[in-house]
Amino acid sequence: MSLSGPFSLALFKQLYQLKQFRAAATLLSHATNIKEAKEIYELITKTIQTNCWQSFLSNPHLNPFIYHDELCEMLERLLKAMVRELKSAQLTDFDRAQHVVRNLQQTVVLIAKNPQWCRVLSYSYFVPLISTNPFLAHYVTTDPNFFVHLDSVQIAKILALEPFKARNLLLRINSLIFNDEENAHWAEDTLRYLLVRNLEAQSMMLEKVQFHDFLEITFLYFEENRAFAMEVLKNKLLCREWLKCNEAYKHPLLTAQDYIALSKWHANDPGLSAQYVRLSTQSMKNVIENMQMLTLSESTEAELLTPANTMIVEMKPVVNAEKQKEPLQVNKGDKKEGPAILR
Repeated sequence: MSLSGPFSLALFKQLYQLKQFRAAATLLSHATNIKEAKEIYELITKTIQTNCWQSFLSNPHLNPFIYHDELCEMLERLLKAMVRELKSAQLTDFDRAQHVVRNLQQTVVLIAKNPQWCRVLSYSYFVPLISTNPFLAHYVTTDPNFFVHLDSVQIAKILALEPFKARNLLLRINSLIFNDEENAHWAEDTLRYLLVRNLEAQSMMLEKVQFHDFLEITFLYFEENRAFAMEVLKNKLLCREWLKCNEAYKHPLLTAQDYIALSKWHANDPGLSAQYVRLSTQSMKNVIENMQMLTLSESTEAELLTPANTMIVEMKPVVNAEKQKEPLQVNKGDKKEGPAILR
C-alpha cells in the first residue's frame, strides 16, 4: 500500500478504521482539498490520536478549516486527556502514560505556534497552561514571536509560574531593546513594569551586568516621567540599590502634593516621611516665589505700557521728522552733528 501518492479520503478512512494511525497520519500530510477538511476533522476528533491530530494541524491546506470553536474543542479535549493519562500513570504503565502525555503536550505547542490561532484565542490563553506543559513553557519563554504579543501583566505571570526560566526570559526581552527595533519599545515598557512591580525581576536586573545599559536608559526615563518616578520612589530597594539614595529624593518634576503622597507612603519610616514633608514645604515656597516674581514682572510690564509712556513713544518719530526739516546750523569750532534726537 503506497502512501506517497495523491491523498485518498477512502484510503485514509480505511487506515483509520484499521487503527493504523501512523500510516493514516502520513497519508493525511498529502491532503490538499479543503473541502475534505470537515469530514476528516469529524473523523479524527472522535478519538484522540495525536499523530493524526498533529498531521491535520500542520497541513496548510486543511488547517484553515480550524477556527475558534474547533480550537476550543481540541484544546479542551487535549487538556482533559492529559489529566486522565497522568492519573492513570500512577496505576498502570507509567512510561506509556508519559509518552502519551508528551504527545498531547506537543500537540498543544503546535497550536500555540500558529499566529492566526493565537490571535483567535488570544496569546494570553496559553500562559496558564505552561505550568503543566514543559514543552509549551519552553516555547513561550524562548520564542519572541510568541512572547512579544503578551502584555507586562502576562509576562509577570510567566515569571511566577516558571521561576527557573525567569532569568533567560528577562535576558531575551532585554536583548530586544538593542537588537530589534520593531519590538524595542515593547521590551522597554515590559522591563520597566517588572522593575517596579516584580521583586524577583527587580533583584535580577539590579544584580546582572547584562541589564546595565537598560538601567541607564531607564534612569533618563525616570528623570523625564513623573508617574514612573513616583513608582520608583515608593520602592526602598530601588532607591537604595539603583538610585543609591537612602534619603528623600528631590525630583525636578514632582510637586508638593507628590511629596506629601510619598510622605504618607513611607509613614512606617518616620525619618524618611519627615524628609518628604520638608521637600513638600520647600516646593510650596518655590511655587510662591515664582508666582511673586511673575506678578512683579507683569506689573513692571504694565507700567511701561501706560498711556503717557505710550504717547511719548508714538510722538518720537513725529518730533524727529520736524527736527529734520530745520536747516542745519554749523558754527566755527563746533563739530558737525547730525539731526537732533529726542532726549
